[in-house]
Amino acid sequence: MGLSRQKSPTLMLILLVTTLGSPSLYPKNPGEPVLQVRLFYLIQLKKLIFQGQDHPFQMVIRDITKGETLFRKLKEIEIRIRSNQSIIISDMDKIIYRGDWKSIEIYSPVGEPLLVGNRIIAPRPYDGRFLIQPYKTPKGHGVHCINLVAINSYLKSVVSAEMAGITESIESLKAQGVASRSYALTSLDRHKAEGYQFCDTTHCQVYLGKKNIRPHVSQAVDQTRNEIILFGEIPITAYYHSTCGGQTTTPTRTWGSTNQAYLAGVKDRDTNSQDYCFYSPHYRWKAKVEKEIIHSAFLRNRPFRDSLKISRILYDPSGRVLKMVLSSGQYSKSVSGEVFRIVMGRIIGWNKIKSSAFDIISEDSDSFYFRGKGLGHGVGLCQYGTAKMGELGFSYKEILKHYFPNTRINELHKRFQGNNKLK
Repeated sequence: MGLSRQKSPTLMLILLVTTLGSPSLYPKNPGEPVLQVRLFYLIQLKKLIFQGQDHPFQMVIRDITKGETLFRKLKEIEIRIRSNQSIIISDMDKIIYRGDWKSIEIYSPVGEPLLVGNRIIAPRPYDGRFLIQPYKTPKGHGVHCINLVAINSYLKSVVSAEMAGITESIESLKAQGVASRSYALTSLDRHKAEGYQFCDTTHCQVYLGKKNIRPHVSQAVDQTRNEIILFGEIPITAYYHSTCGGQTTTPTRTWGSTNQAYLAGVKDRDTNSQDYCFYSPHYRWKAKVEKEIIHSAFLRNRPFRDSLKISRILYDPSGRVLKMVLSSGQYSKSVSGEVFRIVMGRIIGWNKIKSSAFDIISEDSDSFYFRGKGLGHGVGLCQYGTAKMGELGFSYKEILKHYFPNTRINELHKRFQGNNKLK
């Protein structure tokens, strides 16, 4: 998950509760907030397949000239977008619609999950409804597949994916669930410019539908239903990451954004123990990166004539790089450690420079050799630390108060009454 800037989390929560109240969107729990999540975010979709399971589903096609066309009793359809942005929709290899379109809504009238994928993406089950919309990029036409999903169904998927392989501690999973709910409900503008709220990747929160949802996670989310984290009277943006390496840091040091008192940075331990995230496979790491790769990433318009140098490294109290200077000959560039981590991750993979908490232990003519600690941006909740705290007997409320000092837990529906103040 990445950085999000919010102006009024209280107001957005009120709007969410009061404007997404249509029972038809979530028949199982009327009044439960619904989120808009774009599926398959990293893929330019030109084809989509929807499959029913035990019951048929329905589809509404909206066209500027024809209005709405309803199709009932569908078992499997394929949607294909053409080069002129028109579509072809087939039902079991029989074409049922061809032509222009504005949007498509697909849903199960009995609330059954539908399988969504295509010939390349293995179908996965998803709850909720689906809104299909056209879009255009320099690479051509495509479709957005937006899942309208009730928040607790969303959270069961998110927590299962985000905590996969880390822990089965119910208190740790509760802590992650409440943090993820708080993050979601205060980050509703994350993809506002693109016409939805969230993507399904680590840029927001990993969401894979109902695939691999674990029983312990469902239990944890159900037992903390509606709970969010408050600082004073304001819901918090509860950032989290994999492994802090011993100490968390602040938004200002990581992204240059405004600090919040509940994100001051904390030691990942109590007074007499080793770091809670000590057992993480990312607690300490080493990496080798070729100088030419770094040069092409940051000084790409400058000739690689002289050996690249990294100097003037400035650290924050947690050991993360605030700033460093990359230079080659007469050319130089100052970058933050977090920018360096992200750029390197996109080029050589996220398992090399795992965090901005690193130093350079040696170099040769071709490469730098890094030593570091932790995985991720280091702000907020440490997932491996959370796992260990739960296993040591801490409650989810104690875990959350450790990573988000001076906060408290309360229920969303009891705190927001349709105005701009908390009761």
